[in-house]
Amino acid sequence: MIFSGVFLINLVVNLLEARFDPDVQFAAPENYALWIACIVLGLLVALFTLRSTNSAKTVRLVGHVFQVVGAFGIALIAIDLPLPDPSADGYVGIPWTCPWILAYPLMVPSLPRLSIAMGVLSAFFVLIAVKILFLIEPGLPDPEPSIWFALLFLNLICVAWGTVGSVTINDLGRQVAAARRVGSYRLEQLLGKGGMGEVWEGRHRLLARPAAVKIIRPEMLGDDDDENVAVRRFEREAQATAALQSPHSVSLYDYGRTDEGTFYYVMELLDGMDLQSLVEQFGPVESERVVHWLRHACHSLAESHHNGLIHRDIKPANLYACRFGLEWDFLKILDFGLVKPMSATKAESATLTEEHSVTGTAAFLPPEIAMGETSVDGRADIYSLGCVAYWLLTGELVFEADTPLKMILQHASADADPPSARTEVEISPELDAVVLDCLQKDPARRPQSAAALRDRLDACAISPAWTQEHAQRWWETHRPARADVEPTETLATAGLEIHPARSDS
Repeated sequence: MIFSGVFLINLVVNLLEARFDPDVQFAAPENYALWIACIVLGLLVALFTLRSTNSAKTVRLVGHVFQVVGAFGIALIAIDLPLPDPSADGYVGIPWTCPWILAYPLMVPSLPRLSIAMGVLSAFFVLIAVKILFLIEPGLPDPEPSIWFALLFLNLICVAWGTVGSVTINDLGRQVAAARRVGSYRLEQLLGKGGMGEVWEGRHRLLARPAAVKIIRPEMLGDDDDENVAVRRFEREAQATAALQSPHSVSLYDYGRTDEGTFYYVMELLDGMDLQSLVEQFGPVESERVVHWLRHACHSLAESHHNGLIHRDIKPANLYACRFGLEWDFLKILDFGLVKPMSATKAESATLTEEHSVTGTAAFLPPEIAMGETSVDGRADIYSLGCVAYWLLTGELVFEADTPLKMILQHASADADPPSARTEVEISPELDAVVLDCLQKDPARRPQSAAALRDRLDACAISPAWTQEHAQRWWETHRPARADVEPTETLATAGLEIHPARSDS
């Protein structure tokens, strides 16, 4: 609209000056045609963007084309010929294309690489327009190279300034957005980022209880199809979490969409740390404490599997030890972003888990998922939980590799060493056997349910048992202030996570 308005004002001013000032002549007919064409172009683009039926991807594409065509049109109309030669102490001046190239990315934000690409393309189309003007203007000699260089240099400087300004404005906009309310909650502090979204500490405007608010990151919404998939997966995660009542599954308070279309849900805010960070900071964990946490995890998974849901991303970063009421070392399972109904059809699975068939984290990937099998049940989570137990007991991954593919192949075919062979910490033969049984390639040879695994853990002769007294003493000695703990996303020993297009891993 601004683009059309400027050309309309220019057209009206020229007509009025030519009408009332005898020293001013009417512009050439082709100039009036260009003015009118640019006015119509701007209005058509404005009307197109207001249509709700157009996808975001299409609107962005039209916007990029409009940026380049707009620069071309401005150059055809506003650049006066002949241009002075800077090498002859002339002065090119600031062409009217520079404000356009500078202002466009500030008013229509885009990814930095796209802003640069479209700005550079616009600058070269300005040169094309000038070349056309020289060709159609009779009697003008070809411009000197210094003229081309000066014209291109001025426009490219504006490309750089516009991109920097766009990035700055986007960052400021995110900070402002972070300070506004989401539903009934005010976002106060960023707690962490994942493949699917951001988690903020939020506070209800009426209740004193803090909460964790998860929202879809803007860059997740790459195009219209991606947006639909992301929102559907986000809704599925919220619905799956809301259906669970185990105290060892993270509790869901609320979920919905803001007026701007941002999808969010509100969880309980936990006071503790994830098991990945705990092992990275303090080393391998005592056997009795590992059994304590595994029993809690089994409680959550037993209900999840009973409801027909597979988590599919059990890993230390998704297991959170915290203080829960008066209990210490209370385990919560987080992040049901890859949860999948056991009864999901193949089409549903393919749609909601992205185009690639392998989803999850390579270091904790069950063989059946690694091999792309479609008939996956709760025993896949049992395998991943065995990998977690291995990590907790030894501080090492079950298999080490320098690429995700090599690690996947080992999970699919290689036999695991007993945890006791990978650490100097004493591990009972019974616990060794339980972990190795969880890591069997054939699901039929693993514990057949989370409840069965919990019974196996109860039968392990581990003494002394991990008590609340032990847990309280440990947390009082090592407990970090929540604000001082930086959330982590991947294992430092291997950034070996499977990342299908915008996956949740």
